[in-house]
Amino acid sequence: MGRTFWLPFVKGGLFMFFYDCIIFINPFLLNALLNFVSQVGDPETKQTWHGFIFAFGMLFASLFGVLCMHHHFNFTYTVGLRLRTALTSAIYRKSLTISQNARRSATVGEIVNLMSVDVQKVADACSFVHYSWSSPLIFVVTVYLLWGLLGPSTMAGIGFMLVVLPINSMVLAKLIREYHVIQMLLKDARLKLMNQILTGIKILKLYAWEPYFASKILEIRNNELKNLRKSQTVGAITYVLWFCNSFLVTLFCFTAYVAFVSLSLIMLLNMPLTILPPAIMMMVQAFVSGKRIEKFLLLQDIDEQNVTHKEDKEFAVEIKDGSFSWGDETLKPTLNNINMKVKHGQLVAIVGPVGSGKSTLLSAILGETQKLSGSVNVNEKMAYVAQQAWIQNLTLRDNILFSERYDQARYDDVIEGCALKPDLSVLPAGDLTEIGERGINLSGGQKQRISLARAVYHDADLMLLDDTLSAVDAHVSKHIFEKVLGPNGLLKNKTRILVTNNVTLLPQVDRIFVISEGTIGEQGSFEELLSRDGSFAEFLRTYMTDLEEADDVDEERQFQQELMKLHEKLATSTSSIPNSPAVATPIKGDPIASSGGEDAVSHSEVFSYQSDSWRRPRKRHLTSELTDKLIQEETVEEGAVKLSVLRAYITSAPAMYPIVLVISFVFFVIFNCCTNIWLSKWSNDPVINGTQDRELTKVRLGVYAALGGGQTIAVIGVIWAIIFGCMEATRTLHSKLLQNIVRCKMSFFDTVPLGRILNRFSKDIDVLDVSIPQFSQSLLTTLCPLVSTIIIISYTSPYFIAVVIPLLIIFSALQRVYVACGRQIKRLDSIRKSPMYANFSETLSGSTTIRAYRHQDRFVSQSDFLLDESQRVWFQVFSSNRWIGIYSEFIADLMIFFTALFAILQRDTLDPGLIGLSLSFAFQINMSITMTVRCTCELETYIVAAERIKEYSDVENEAPWLIETHRAPEDWPSDGVVQLKGYSTRYRDGLDMVLKDITIDIKPQEKVGIVGRTGAGKSSLTLALFRLIEPVTGSICIDGLNVSEVGLHDVRKKLTVIPQDPVLFSGTLRFNLDPASNFSDPEIWLALEQAHLKTFVCSLPNKIDHECGEDGSNLSVGQRQLLCLARALLRKSKVLVLDEATAAIDLETDDLIQSTIRSEFKSCTVLTIAHRVNTIIDYDRILVLDKGQVSEFAPPQQLLQDPNSMFYALAKDAGLV
Repeated sequence: MGRTFWLPFVKGGLFMFFYDCIIFINPFLLNALLNFVSQVGDPETKQTWHGFIFAFGMLFASLFGVLCMHHHFNFTYTVGLRLRTALTSAIYRKSLTISQNARRSATVGEIVNLMSVDVQKVADACSFVHYSWSSPLIFVVTVYLLWGLLGPSTMAGIGFMLVVLPINSMVLAKLIREYHVIQMLLKDARLKLMNQILTGIKILKLYAWEPYFASKILEIRNNELKNLRKSQTVGAITYVLWFCNSFLVTLFCFTAYVAFVSLSLIMLLNMPLTILPPAIMMMVQAFVSGKRIEKFLLLQDIDEQNVTHKEDKEFAVEIKDGSFSWGDETLKPTLNNINMKVKHGQLVAIVGPVGSGKSTLLSAILGETQKLSGSVNVNEKMAYVAQQAWIQNLTLRDNILFSERYDQARYDDVIEGCALKPDLSVLPAGDLTEIGERGINLSGGQKQRISLARAVYHDADLMLLDDTLSAVDAHVSKHIFEKVLGPNGLLKNKTRILVTNNVTLLPQVDRIFVISEGTIGEQGSFEELLSRDGSFAEFLRTYMTDLEEADDVDEERQFQQELMKLHEKLATSTSSIPNSPAVATPIKGDPIASSGGEDAVSHSEVFSYQSDSWRRPRKRHLTSELTDKLIQEETVEEGAVKLSVLRAYITSAPAMYPIVLVISFVFFVIFNCCTNIWLSKWSNDPVINGTQDRELTKVRLGVYAALGGGQTIAVIGVIWAIIFGCMEATRTLHSKLLQNIVRCKMSFFDTVPLGRILNRFSKDIDVLDVSIPQFSQSLLTTLCPLVSTIIIISYTSPYFIAVVIPLLIIFSALQRVYVACGRQIKRLDSIRKSPMYANFSETLSGSTTIRAYRHQDRFVSQSDFLLDESQRVWFQVFSSNRWIGIYSEFIADLMIFFTALFAILQRDTLDPGLIGLSLSFAFQINMSITMTVRCTCELETYIVAAERIKEYSDVENEAPWLIETHRAPEDWPSDGVVQLKGYSTRYRDGLDMVLKDITIDIKPQEKVGIVGRTGAGKSSLTLALFRLIEPVTGSICIDGLNVSEVGLHDVRKKLTVIPQDPVLFSGTLRFNLDPASNFSDPEIWLALEQAHLKTFVCSLPNKIDHECGEDGSNLSVGQRQLLCLARALLRKSKVLVLDEATAAIDLETDDLIQSTIRSEFKSCTVLTIAHRVNTIIDYDRILVLDKGQVSEFAPPQQLLQDPNSMFYALAKDAGLV
């Protein structure tokens, strides 16, 4: 950084040096002026124009000093701005190259904290760096000049400084640095957990876990504030010691003969001694933040040598003797001894059980894993579809194009091939519909097909597909395979590597690799593997029972016959491979045939939908901005910060603190004025034989010491009230914000990007923690001398009032203009940062996909653009500071000039002591006004943080968690009867009803499958049951109790859901299963055993205390879903809801979950939103929803006997009839 920014930094240092030289001119001019006004003798030596020369000399010297100082600030702030740009950009670029192993040590919250807090601290410190040499320089020169005036008595006062200096700069600074390191670690931990809470807020609400996670945040926050209190206390001690310096030096060094010249020099020490403590603190914080940034930037990158890209005319992918790991070389390899060759244009399938390493093999090809040995060569342009689709907060079309040029013919082919036309026809703006953050307004299947469409449109030579088809229905899967992946599909000439457990596709692939326990057990064509009895045969045997009982659909009859031959061979084989214990109950029907999921579209819809209406927005939605624009622009307040915000901030602290603050400040001003007036009286004591009366001098010293002690006590009171008052205020505001955010309705999180919310918990809270106390302290400790100075000058020269009043009016007008501008710029700055952080979080979650497409440069450019937009505003912030600084100091210089002018004109009538006092203190006005203006304006702009926090603290909440007067019985629900009576609801006001007049009665222990096409209202029914959306009309009763009449947690704690997307949090397996610590270890182990995870967990070094990565990144998707099943098993609820829990997982994990549900929840009422119809074909009844209404509700056998029923059509599409 030094080599990059040294030139403007050195220029700023030169202007600082010029300023330091200029400030020593005024004491000598003051000495000459005092001699002039006190001269007695030849009238020729007392001509008035001599005095005017001294007065104008003071004015011009001060003006030149102002220009030098603000040039210094301009250069150093510019360096800070550029440094902020460089560090933010470096952190973003690093996030795109960091290895997966290193990524686990830096979560999204921690990295955002680096960008939002640490980078800002480094940038802010730039304007204070030159004080590290300027302050000692001023100190040394001042001591030298004082020695010339006072002689050895100078050392009496300076000695105390020499004692305090090492204490402040070494001992206390070291403590501050240590506390700041701890502070940033605690802040990282808080933001890390907060990010996970916001990401997983839906699961927290469904499981009623908000209080437990909020208490974890508050626990970290309390530790953070305890540490901050220690740091602020040490900082306050530093300031008080520096404050005492000035007073004690004056006390020890004061003599009447050179009183006011020496006093003006001593006052020069006030500036370095006032600025040095915060400068030291800021540089210490910047040093700590710099080390944290450095540590992140030095984390291990993905080794570009993991994959080579040598041209090979035969093989698109070749792995030789490869061993790969997600950790370092000391850990056991995840994949070992991998040998794999894929020819150009081949379609390759990778199969194997859960956790065997299928996804890791794709990651090895991408170069994401740590290569321990061997070689990997890929010589084609790649496209990648992750198992959990990554969707950007853009329109659907932009997600597919992914910056590629729009080619309508090619685009239409991709849309049809990926079966997206029917889905687009129901979206409000067609393919221009905005997709919410993380794809919140899409189903899992829709997200997966959009992700696939992106890869297909990319037209890469090598396609890596991680279990892409498991998230879609059987007929959609078949359509996609035929139109896109298969021998006649859009990708027929491309190399395709597909992770799948869909056995119906395997005969059509060119080559199959069977992964077992981290190695390739078998490889070859389907026909070759049929002739063996190895791991592939075991894989097929797992599903053979299902395949035997599948109906002969015309398109699959030949494949079924081949599989029957294989089954005969397996039955007569001498090899005895036991059947998998995972499948407790055979699942009837085609193992992949299904319907009724969010992706459900009929054959007729897929193959005959020819209209172009999907491309055009539906007319009725064009007038609804709320519908078309899901994520609204962040609002910007205008005008002054509302009194309600100031009141909310002040009243957040106990009343004791504001009262102590006001009283201490008043006494501070009184003692300051009295001390200075006392000095002027002292200076007028008669001098006899070169000395003053000794007894009188003792009295003067005693009173002066007492007044100085009173000032010190008042300063301590001011600082104590500010530090602890602000701390209690920010504690209250943070707690209110947190409690309100976790109580917000889900619609709030659907329409507000997480980056905006996280910005409140990171940057805005940091402003309340650090910036507001710091500038409040600086304001009051500089405002007091300013008020005292104006009082003293006005008391000395009443004519000064006639000048100071218009100057203060001009100053006030300038300040109003600046504050209005600065406040709005600060608001814009906060708002411009939110998209930058949101983009950063989105990039981190999709970094693997970005790297696979080689789009790092494009995302870096996008980040740079957002950063530039933020920096443009920040440039205006410090430019406006320079503007108000120059004008305010010009006014201060005029005050000095008029003070000197009145002293010259009234030299014959005024007391020389009072003249010396007023002129000495006039020199304080310059710095005092500058600091007062700066601190006042900074405080008003920083208080915007409280305004932004209050905005989200007042967002409308969902219903109360508990209603003490209407509590559910302890044993409720005991039977599991679910009744909906005329139930209708919508997601948000202004939107259409998603459920309309639903009336159903579900009996105890009944198993009900819920099916319907896209947008039918299936997931909405789940949200309604858990009251994530509230009824517009009607009611839901469970065991006769209306769920709307009791608290939300009474409902949610007694019901259980297994959601479609498995959400895990950073922490131990135990914490993920039981964050409230309600269950014992034996109960947790039993749940793991029932969820088929006991063997896996036992193999981990720390067992149930194994640390899960962020979002469960160190577990496979199937393992994460089984952990969600274990959560449900622990709760033992009478009502279980499966919201497409198996939609995005492989067939084997689906079997495990269905097996457990049938055995462990047989005495419960089970509602299953079906993705695969065969999983609910043996349920008691089927609820078919259509356009938010009940279309059919009857046993499946009855519905299948009616060819006109919707369920019959769905089953027919799935190949079950």
